[in-house]
Amino acid sequence: MLTAHRLRRILTALVAAVCSSAAFCAAQGVTASGGRGAIALVLPFYEPAFSPAAEAVRQGVEAANRVDGNRYAIQLWHTNASDDKILAAYDSAIAAGAKAVIGPMTRSGVAALAAADRAGPPTIALNQSEPGKPLPPRFYTFGLALDAEARIVAQVAWRENLRNMAVVGTTSPLSQREVAAFVDEWLRLGGGITDVFSVPPDAELSVLQQALVDKPPEAVFLAAEAEHAPALRPYLGSQMPVWMTSQVNTGGATRLGALDLTGVRFLDMPWLLQPDHPAVAIYPRAPTRGGDLERFYALGIDAFRIAAALADGRANPEIDGVTGRIRIAPGGNIVREPVAATFRDGAAVPLK
Repeated sequence: MLTAHRLRRILTALVAAVCSSAAFCAAQGVTASGGRGAIALVLPFYEPAFSPAAEAVRQGVEAANRVDGNRYAIQLWHTNASDDKILAAYDSAIAAGAKAVIGPMTRSGVAALAAADRAGPPTIALNQSEPGKPLPPRFYTFGLALDAEARIVAQVAWRENLRNMAVVGTTSPLSQREVAAFVDEWLRLGGGITDVFSVPPDAELSVLQQALVDKPPEAVFLAAEAEHAPALRPYLGSQMPVWMTSQVNTGGATRLGALDLTGVRFLDMPWLLQPDHPAVAIYPRAPTRGGDLERFYALGIDAFRIAAALADGRANPEIDGVTGRIRIAPGGNIVREPVAATFRDGAAVPLK
């Protein structure tokens, strides 16, 4: 008796066999463009909450492929956020002969695919998997998670010879993930934590200010949303270095607020901070300028470059990417180190 998994593989192989018909492939949610070998995108184009980001990634992938001479066909497998749909699309991409896969994008989809261990081609998942669980061979995670970025902030601050930090966060789940990641990495490096503050919306900020005076750290890591950071900054000490992740840099819309953040240091991608850098300027700018969609466009550029390098047989590529310097760490996590920057006269300026 055929198992459900075996039956699905037979069916997806049949799909692949008849995919020379554009009309049939479109009916299956598959489109392709250019090239000889294929890089497949398994992304949630059919999920309203994720489709704008998925489309921005697609645009970035195709822009990078054009700059690379259209060596690869870009094959799109449209999914929603259902784990079953994601697994079925991934199986179809493998059956169709993809040399590399970019996706999934949802955290649950990444975890489901990692757990399924399909033994596919090099796969660049655009989110994190479950912490502590090993990734299958040729399965890599790469994304814009701020908790991963908080760990890089800790490493950069450590290299600047800071040793004792205070950590200030809000009560939002995202802020709390950043706080946890920073503290974990800072302690792993051997640093000391003077205090960890969780600031609710109605907090009396002078209490925070006095606590930092009574037990002064060398610097502060601030895990706060862009709309809250300007209000918190004055209570952290005017002479004390303050570090943040890229969530503080939302572009021109917060220029006035950025005046209150003068001197705050943060990390962000070269795509936004160094548009004239040769490694960045080679790529066309995103159709939609500003905001998170431009970050996802840049993510698509670098995801393609990683996927193409792995498909070409490069085992551990190191890339001067538009999202940062990229390397593959042991275990399959793709590390990107963004550029350090600060706010000066209301604008984001690279530190180096």
